[in-house]
Amino acid sequence: MGIKVDQSSLAKLLESMEAEISKINRKIDTALTYAGEAGVSVAKQQGNYEDQTANLRSSIGYLVHTKGQKDKVAGFEQFPPKPTKRGNKHAKRIGMKVGRNTVIEIARGLSADHALVMVAGMPYAEAVERRGYDVLTRGALEAEMIFKQLIK
Repeated sequence: MGIKVDQSSLAKLLESMEAEISKINRKIDTALTYAGEAGVSVAKQQGNYEDQTANLRSSIGYLVHTKGQKDKVAGFEQFPPKPTKRGNKHAKRIGMKVGRNTVIEIARGLSADHALVMVAGMPYAEAVERRGYDVLTRGALEAEMIFKQLIK
């Protein structure tokens, strides 16, 4: 005596579950992207430090990681250097490149199914924060708050 399982019903159930999982994954990715955009915007606009070369602001961006998919890297844009009396035309514009490389390097070690990685990629960013300036903290808090609101 055994139990008969209708294979077509089981297949439909699995198909329905896979569709729902895909829908949830898309919602998570959309929320992470929106949170990343908002967080980077706050960090760049409200950072209370002087950025002589514009490299620090230019190195701020984010990456959305979804396991099994290509990571989305965004937010890195070149800001113009601050004008100085002696001129700043010789300042190396490396912020974008350093930021992108930093966020990609961090993402290589991710094992989570979904992740948002925000960075200020210049090596001195942490030291600027330790001196009491806001480089990325306010932006990261904004991203976390928005993600929590969107994912409810």
